[in-house]
Amino acid sequence: MAQRVGWRRAGIAARAALVAVGALCLLAGGVAYVRPGLLPGGAGRLVSAKERIGSPRVVAGEGFFTKRRWSGVTAWHQVGEFDGTPGTEIARIEPGAVALLDPSTGTEKARIALGDQARRKWNWFSRLVRDGSELLIVQTGGGYQDVEVLDLEGRTRWAFRPHPALPPIALLPRDLDRDGRPDFYAASKGSVYRLDSSGKIVWERTISGLVTALDAAEAGGGQPGLVVAVDGRSLRLWTASGDLFKTLELPDQDYRYKIIDWPGTRSLIGGSDSVTVLDLEGRSLFRHALGDFRHQDSFAVRLDGDDTAAFLVVVATAPREVGYWRLLVFSKAGQVVYDEILARSMSAQAAPDGGAGRQMLLLSGDGLWAYRK
Repeated sequence: MAQRVGWRRAGIAARAALVAVGALCLLAGGVAYVRPGLLPGGAGRLVSAKERIGSPRVVAGEGFFTKRRWSGVTAWHQVGEFDGTPGTEIARIEPGAVALLDPSTGTEKARIALGDQARRKWNWFSRLVRDGSELLIVQTGGGYQDVEVLDLEGRTRWAFRPHPALPPIALLPRDLDRDGRPDFYAASKGSVYRLDSSGKIVWERTISGLVTALDAAEAGGGQPGLVVAVDGRSLRLWTASGDLFKTLELPDQDYRYKIIDWPGTRSLIGGSDSVTVLDLEGRSLFRHALGDFRHQDSFAVRLDGDDTAAFLVVVATAPREVGYWRLLVFSKAGQVVYDEILARSMSAQAAPDGGAGRQMLLLSGDGLWAYRK
């Protein structure tokens, strides 16, 4: 009764405004149901991106891989030499243990105790690394996380923070000089550092700008081990001894370049909404647009066991709200041989697949998947 009285007492303008608001709500509801991509703002963009991407599926290259799910356990997985004997293992980081898996079958062959504190500290940027007879955890940093080296109980062996206000953007364990022990390469503000296995600075190289990305790779493609640092549109390469190897001007800004051996030579790869490969002179070798996806990671893999015919693997991710990831594989000639859209987060790595240098892909996300050619 009170509502009807209120409606009669309202002026014509007020009643018209209420009717208009109701009509707009009905219109918005209809658009959201029939054409959700036309919604304004971020909601419409996300729906449009999902419509363009489509459902999770193999877009191209069905049958290129034989896929097998080795494990349904959701866990962190890494590939490397972890048990102290020659050969590669797959490490699965679990509560209370690191399970070492056979890279040929995915079956467990050993377990190493892992402290509760170490497991709680484990994150996307944690890496296992062997230093002589000891297995350690390196917190490699992502820009805001502390960079440090931990034992398997989670106790800090040493940390590196040359500037108190902000931790380094990276701490990368690498054996570029091939002495059998890891060194560590770090970047903080306008400096690049090499540290020894105890955290002592071996050398420091400064630049005028701000280092936004860092990578280091062992010798390959006829080139020595190299360290690469990106500063805006400039890229610098140093050898393991700290000698300046090359300075390049990049075609675009905000590229996070890393070193790869593809296509058949040492190259630089980076990008955001596209993947770009440059040679060490800065010349463009390859470019592929990613559409609604953004470049997350990339590496070369020898699926045929032929060093001269490596494939390029690219992992890309859609906006977080969309929740899709993409796996792309390119031949040496730059052709797409495999393209899959997945409805799960994932990380991809190369692992040995028998003899003769042959490799396979390991995808971890909802368990562990082996992709063999």
